[in-house]
Amino acid sequence: MYDIIYKLTDDVDAALKGLLEPVIVEVVEGRAEVRQVIRVGKSTVIAGSFVTDGRIVRGNARVWRSSKVIATDRIESLRRFRDDVREVQTNYECGIQLANFHDIQEGDVIECFTSQSVSRVSAG
Repeated sequence: MYDIIYKLTDDVDAALKGLLEPVIVEVVEGRAEVRQVIRVGKSTVIAGSFVTDGRIVRGNARVWRSSKVIATDRIESLRRFRDDVREVQTNYECGIQLANFHDIQEGDVIECFTSQSVSRVSAG
């Protein structure tokens, strides 16, 4: 029983927000341009890259070639000189090794992104 109508609408709205599935939103962390491809052994490929925008962190990555996404993978190794690092900021060079994609070419762009869950709100 409600004696004030707006309390009822607030409770119904809160219940609807809890029932709606959250939306997964991808947030681009940064981009790096591949300047040199370094092959180590038979299957290991390291992309010598220059971070042009944002920051590169370990996690999910997309490889762009000629304005098309050619692969989505995760960054397995991120190095700055000989040091293993967690992130590399804009205007720095780094070495990026992807887990499963090995067809990297000079000029490719590696885009680092994270997925975030955002709760939806009901319309109205």
